[in-house]
Amino acid sequence: VDGSPLDAVAQDHREVIALDIAFPPTGYDPTQPTYMVLHGINGGTHEQFIRDFTARRLGENATVIVAVARGLQDLPVRGWNNFHGARWTDAHQAAKAIKRAMTNVHHLQQQSSSEQNSN
Repeated sequence: VDGSPLDAVAQDHREVIALDIAFPPTGYDPTQPTYMVLHGINGGTHEQFIRDFTARRLGENATVIVAVARGLQDLPVRGWNNFHGARWTDAHQAAKAIKRAMTNVHHLQQQSSSEQNSN
């Protein structure tokens, strides 16, 4: 996790959150845990507890995804909906986007593996 959003997730009212994704050295493995982490009120991926958690989980071959809240870590705020820790819709939208993305990653890995085996 380098602190720069890799993917922005469109929210209601054109708001944006970001997902910082850290894959283990072996790549995404759907048999291993994927963690979605919500940072603190001043935060983002630069927070030390996020970095510590990420390093430990990557060592276990897990994937870690930090959902960066709207308006934090240099994300734009569009409209009047600033960061609010009780806004569950941001976490819900992030989880939906993660599920879609990780499913696509898994399918691409399977396709690549099949193509390599056929050659």
